[in-house]
Amino acid sequence: MSKERGHEARMKSKHEELSDYLTTLQHEFEQCMAQQFSPRTVRNHSHVIGLFIEYVCFGRGVQTIQEITRGIANSAFRAWYMSNVGAVTEGQVKTAIKKFFRFLDTEKGILRK
Repeated sequence: MSKERGHEARMKSKHEELSDYLTTLQHEFEQCMAQQFSPRTVRNHSHVIGLFIEYVCFGRGVQTIQEITRGIANSAFRAWYMSNVGAVTEGQVKTAIKKFFRFLDTEKGILRK
């Protein structure tokens, strides 16, 4: 295996590790939301968060949760989502992201800079 391929494999594994970690948090977020919201709302928010996870881990090359900036989470992802998916309104995307990061902060103690 060449140096370049070995480096790519390590990078891919870090992206996959972050994706797995965020997916676990996504499921916990769903459970928390299910106590307050309708199944449809939970499903819609979870769908947005699932695409967000794919976007940051594989579309933006983010390797750690600390690398997810407000610009990535808000502006860049919303713009990407609206131009590529557009299944919900921009406000709904913003709300889903906001609720997810609020959950990470208040329920899980995970803070972003």
